[in-house]
Amino acid sequence: LPFVVVGFGLGFWTGVSSQPNASAVIPAVISFVGAVFAFAVATNKNQAGAIGFAVCACSITIIYSITVGAELRENGRVERLKKLSEQEKRIRLWRKNNNLPAEIPEWMLSGERK
Repeated sequence: LPFVVVGFGLGFWTGVSSQPNASAVIPAVISFVGAVFAFAVATNKNQAGAIGFAVCACSITIIYSITVGAELRENGRVERLKKLSEQEKRIRLWRKNNNLPAEIPEWMLSGERK
C-alpha cells in the first residue's frame, strides 16, 4: 500500500504540473523503486514475489495517476478560458453602455499575461 500511495502522489503531481518535469521524475522514481526492490530481495528472498507485486502496483499507479492529473489540468485550462471570455464579454458590454471605445486601452492590461 505505501508503494501505491507514493506512486499515485508522484504521478498525480507530475500530471497536474504544466512544467516538463515528467522526463526527470519518472526515471528517478523507477530507479529508486528498482533500488528498493533489489535491496528488499537481497535482504529477504522469501518476500520477492510480494515485493515484485508492490513495485508493479507502484508503476501502474504512477502511469494511471499521470493521466488523471493531466486530464484535470486540461479541464481546468478550458474552464479558465471560459471564465475569461465571460469577463471580457461583460467588460465590453459595460464599456459600450458607458460610451467608451470597444477596445480596452493597452495601459490597462499591462499586468496581464499575453
